[in-house]
Amino acid sequence: MFTLGRKVDFSYQTNKIISALALLFVAGGWFVSKDIMVGVNIGGAVFLTWALARELDPKYAYSAFLSVAISLVYLLNYQSVQFLVLFWIILMMRFVSGICGEKTTLVDILSVFGLTLFLSIQNQNSIYLLPFTLAMLLLMLFRENIKFSGVFAVIGVTFFLVETISLNYLARNTINYSSLINYGLLALVVVSIFFWFLTPLGDISDDLGKRAKTQRILASKLMYSLILLLLFFFSDLNLSNLIIIAATLLAVMLYWLGDEIVVYIKGK
Repeated sequence: MFTLGRKVDFSYQTNKIISALALLFVAGGWFVSKDIMVGVNIGGAVFLTWALARELDPKYAYSAFLSVAISLVYLLNYQSVQFLVLFWIILMMRFVSGICGEKTTLVDILSVFGLTLFLSIQNQNSIYLLPFTLAMLLLMLFRENIKFSGVFAVIGVTFFLVETISLNYLARNTINYSSLINYGLLALVVVSIFFWFLTPLGDISDDLGKRAKTQRILASKLMYSLILLLLFFFSDLNLSNLIIIAATLLAVMLYWLGDEIVVYIKGK
């Protein structure tokens, strides 16, 4: 059984808001561009940005809307968003965090491996297999389906080596981003790693209402930062995707900082 899916519960106000926003951006993008697929791409990007932030910051629901707001900068230099990459990151984080509440199944592992392998072949880039392999090792550490996690860790490494050495699928990113983006993104990733370790996670509940394991939530946050770093250096990630992934990371940190300032001011 596949356990990594999370339904959008419309009893929550935030889920109603993001659904309405996504549809609004579909309509707006269609109206401005005269192309419905552009509208769908923009609306889908809004929803997936929100979903990314909810995985990265399950404690604060509204940080996801700040992520959406910041990510809209990509519209200034619009490029089609690569939905599968964003969806893959979401699944990788659910894998590690255990936020869905269910035990990891063989179907989960096969599904995520299949998507990872597809992305590596489609993009001729073996880098996708490294986070997958790391996720398998983390599942073993967390004692989740140890046998199959171990088997697929070996399979992941094997495919990575074959694609890298035999097919030459690993190469430096050839996109020439501006110096501001290069240094800004590197600084963001470094700061985020310290941020995850130094900020308290608090009580977070999984989808079954049980308390989520702190170590797994922390590991998923670190996984996000690592994925951003690897894709920045070793994939031809277009600027739209890069902005969305980085904006989500920035927004989560800014929202926590703003919340702490508000709490401090109210406490005085």
